[in-house]
Amino acid sequence: MRLEDCGFVRVGRLTIHPHFEISFDCKEAEWWVCCVYAFKVGNEVFRIGKSERSCLSVRIDRWNRDVRRAITDKMEVPGCTSLEEAAEWEKALKQADGEFWAKRCTPPNKESLRAEEKRLIREFCPRLCHDLPRECRST
Repeated sequence: MRLEDCGFVRVGRLTIHPHFEISFDCKEAEWWVCCVYAFKVGNEVFRIGKSERSCLSVRIDRWNRDVRRAITDKMEVPGCTSLEEAAEWEKALKQADGEFWAKRCTPPNKESLRAEEKRLIREFCPRLCHDLPRECRST
């Protein structure tokens, strides 16, 4: 299964040169609310998440700050990116830049958004999702 088969569109990219950064190529997507996003490096989906209360650009600004802090300052803040996850991002993005994908959730409510995020995590088993279902952890 591919992200585009699930209704995702490519909205940006991830890089580590000169520092970790997720950027938008699709400016419209910056304002999407109630959407699911995915980060992909090579052929692997690394992370799936959601933006339910604020626009996607606000969520991505937080990602940029948290991951950059963990990579650059080797500083782990509770509730933010762990040093272990930061090392995974650094290792993967040294090999190739990543892709940033997103899709709007319909109907736009918390329940459908959370259900879609869980369904996609079960489908793709992204290695950096902390709440992987049991069937993903065994692979």
